Amino acid sequence: MIVVDGGDFCPRATEPNKLKAELIREMMDYMGYDVLAVGERELAFGYDYFLSLTAPSDMHIVNSNVFHGPRKKKVADDYVILDTGGVKVAFFSVFFHVSNIGTRDPMAGGDFITEDAVEAAKRLLPRLHEKADIVVLLAHGPWKQTHEFLNEVSDFDFVISAHDGGLDRVGREMNGTVLMKAGNRGQHVCKAAFVVDPEGVVELASTECISVKTSLPEDPVIVERIEEMNEKYNNRRRAEALANRQPQGNKMEADRFLGDAMCRRCHENIYQAWLATPHAAAYETLVEKGRHGDSDCVDCHTTGHGDPTGFMPPSAEALKAASTGPSPDGDEGDASDAHAALADSGPDLTAVQCEACHGKGTTHARNKAGFLRVEKSECMKCHDQENSPDFNYEEYVPHVSCKILVEESG
Repeated sequence: MIVVDGGDFCPRATEPNKLKAELIREMMDYMGYDVLAVGERELAFGYDYFLSLTAPSDMHIVNSNVFHGPRKKKVADDYVILDTGGVKVAFFSVFFHVSNIGTRDPMAGGDFITEDAVEAAKRLLPRLHEKADIVVLLAHGPWKQTHEFLNEVSDFDFVISAHDGGLDRVGREMNGTVLMKAGNRGQHVCKAAFVVDPEGVVELASTECISVKTSLPEDPVIVERIEEMNEKYNNRRRAEALANRQPQGNKMEADRFLGDAMCRRCHENIYQAWLATPHAAAYETLVEKGRHGDSDCVDCHTTGHGDPTGFMPPSAEALKAASTGPSPDGDEGDASDAHAALADSGPDLTAVQCEACHGKGTTHARNKAGFLRVEKSECMKCHDQENSPDFNYEEYVPHVSCKILVEESG
């Protein structure tokens, strides 16, 4: 068996996220991954960090068309050929430049450049077919570009399409090759099984999609390492937030978040309508899953996190002091414990409150008309491809629109 990844295992390119990137790479080695295709998220941290991240790895890092700097230094091997059961399998990867990626665009500064993927494939494929029994393409980029690429170059035995987040439950045929979309966030594994017939011909026998969350048990080593990393990561982000809060938090003249209790004083009807929306329960959903201390999650499940006057997550020590253990219904967290840990942190800014969409309450009196407008771009900050791949703005916005909900209730 050969285990591969199509790229983008790294989180968004921020300094604290380096802890997560290093742990994920370490755990991929621990799980026995063999091949990694380069995605934009690995490159977004910069070339030097990319090298430091991948150099200790046992994985074969592959990419055929991304170069670093004007001297066009390859960032990875063009391909790798692995032997399994006497069958030689070649893994070849192409990268399609993507700008809407929710992280830094590694190509924007000129540090990295790309060769045309079709030209790279035509340059290398004859060599691969000469040396290997099976040629597998790891295509990293939007499905539209992958589709266009395969219309010009389709001489592969199997194709894994990564980046967009689409998912195929079984393989599908396109221009004589079988393709599968691998989903995103490591939640699924695409499996392709090849067999060798009595005459020595290698053929694709079956494909399937395995749900990691429901099909595979947790590994205690990985769970322990994740818990250690999460505590370091959350403490680091909390320290950064506190550092930002020091010079600004007590300046009453500065614009700041006020909390839903202040909004409710004048807008009781809107407040009651909001209570019935999923936004009002956003923080509790984290508590139920024991993720209310995760800084990445609270970014989109609270109001103003990361701003000097916004939501401040409780420290690990405060959460431990408030908690009395698992709740009676078996949930990992308990809402009363979570709110007890937040008791001295200022206005209650849990959940996606009014100000999460409309902005800081102190701007309301000066700009009433502007305060009421919420652009689609505000929603997409959280409902992006990674977190809400099925999000449909036109379909979903009526469920949280203040104006629509109040009209319907009145």
